[in-house]
Amino acid sequence: MKKRIFAVVVFVIMTMTVLGIGQEILKAKYVQDSTAIVNGFYAEKKNDIEVLFLGSSNCFCTIDPLVLYEEYGIAACNFASSSQSMDISLLYLKEALKRQKPKVVALEVNYIPGQNVTALGENSILWGLTDMPFTLDKLKCLYQLLGKIDEEYISYAFPLLRYHERWKEISKQDYIYMTEDKTNWNKGYMRTHQISDAPVDLSAYEQEGSAWLDERAVACLNEMAEICEKKGITFLLFKSPKADWYQYFSSEIEKVSGEKGLAFIDYNALVQEVGLDVATDFRDSYHLNEQGAAKVSTHMGAYLKENFELTDRRMDEEHNSWDAALAYQERLRLTEDAFSNVSTVTECKEMLDNKEDYVTILTYKGGKDKIQYQWIYVKGEPVYTKVWEDDGISHKKIEDLEVVFVRERKILNVFIEGESYYEPQKNWSVIVYDMKIGEVVAQLGFDE
Repeated sequence: MKKRIFAVVVFVIMTMTVLGIGQEILKAKYVQDSTAIVNGFYAEKKNDIEVLFLGSSNCFCTIDPLVLYEEYGIAACNFASSSQSMDISLLYLKEALKRQKPKVVALEVNYIPGQNVTALGENSILWGLTDMPFTLDKLKCLYQLLGKIDEEYISYAFPLLRYHERWKEISKQDYIYMTEDKTNWNKGYMRTHQISDAPVDLSAYEQEGSAWLDERAVACLNEMAEICEKKGITFLLFKSPKADWYQYFSSEIEKVSGEKGLAFIDYNALVQEVGLDVATDFRDSYHLNEQGAAKVSTHMGAYLKENFELTDRRMDEEHNSWDAALAYQERLRLTEDAFSNVSTVTECKEMLDNKEDYVTILTYKGGKDKIQYQWIYVKGEPVYTKVWEDDGISHKKIEDLEVVFVRERKILNVFIEGESYYEPQKNWSVIVYDMKIGEVVAQLGFDE
């Protein structure tokens, strides 16, 4: 009997392990969104964060924790997801407090007005919950979102079921992601230099009208406030600047926040004070770019420093993860700045000659003979050359870096660690991989 019980236990453990690994491989990975944010948060040192930000993309495109740290020494982190409903924000707060003891929790309030809640759908749940750990709070959140337990509920709870047909599109990245370093060097912020095609129109803010607050959203807000109060955490509300947000939205939120004794910062009303430029500081009508986020983050940092007793972590005796993140970002900035004035492939190659830690991949689309060429350079010296006359695949490993060249229908592609980097429509293209930080830091195209 003991042997049978032991065998059953071993079988169950092995089955669960195999299913768990299969689920990790098959489930979608929103590496430019919630996957990076959630896994990055769980990679943070326990009880190391003093200010936690929650909310939707309006949150992670507005608050840059590294600006808060660099200017004020505030140890902050974004724990957000695209289209994050209030039910999911509540879940994120509960899960975050199992690992961290923040002094301040700041919630971006985009999804409290009922007019915004109606836009929520499947993607909100997938982005928000796919990478969250399997807990009773997650199951409760799912029930609140769906209102029933059925096949859809089960598939959200167990991503293996929802993504079981994704095996047709899995790549090397899906296999290796489990073992990769999950450190988020942006501390949950989504960095972008993109500028809106046209100046963002914020004039609608002053329009008159009426708003209704979603009953479920307000209930979640109240529960979040109660959780924070019990744990001695200051709960703060803020609204990022965006088009299609109205003063009457803010007025209704001020009423609710006033009833709970919560401070509310409305950045739509502070556009001039913050110094935002609607022509250059927005990625699109609803999100700030890096330049705009720096301005709002500076203002937020000054408010936090003035109103709360927060530790200046820049004074730490040893380097912390914010110091490491700043060093990482500085290396990226230096690389971006270095390439900004390069106009020919020769200038680019000369600049990279003898540079440490860089792998450079050159592609020449070909002249009249239609023969195409690709090279890999390390410290200015060619370590691999590929001459293409026919379609095919070619592999090369540089230390632990795997590079794959592919030519299909005379179109060249480069895969680096399983990720595709399509060639710019120029005669020459240059891809620069930084071995030190493990990322492609430049992808350039030149006519000559």
